[in-house]
Amino acid sequence: MYIDILTINADEIKRFKSYLQKNENGCIEFLPSLLRNRKDPRINSYGHFRICKDGRSVSVPAHRVAIFIEKGVISNNLVVDHICRNKRCVNPEHLREVDLKTNSLENSISPAANNAKKDRCEKGHPLIGDNLLLSFSALS
Repeated sequence: MYIDILTINADEIKRFKSYLQKNENGCIEFLPSLLRNRKDPRINSYGHFRICKDGRSVSVPAHRVAIFIEKGVISNNLVVDHICRNKRCVNPEHLREVDLKTNSLENSISPAANNAKKDRCEKGHPLIGDNLLLSFSALS
């Protein structure tokens, strides 16, 4: 569940923008995510931004804040996909909203995701029609 960020105010937006730095690839990186991982630069983590909600401080993924600032609205049923594959990036041009299935299939390296991307078997046969067995029970 994501925090409703429709209540983000102008001071919070100004503070958010003060944490941004553009790199040579065109990514706009959220600096707190860089600072948190300076002990291990191999870690590329998502940044989180704190906003005040109902009198308490809550953490919101920085890339969702960036989408909200750019579009003025954010969909709770969608996830934000980093087209540039840089988890620190909050550049709206490098982000898109997609459903969880699309994000998982396009960005995962799991065997299931890799198999879902295939359109041919290892011998080159198309994975459609009569060439495709939907279950092992079809063999018996």
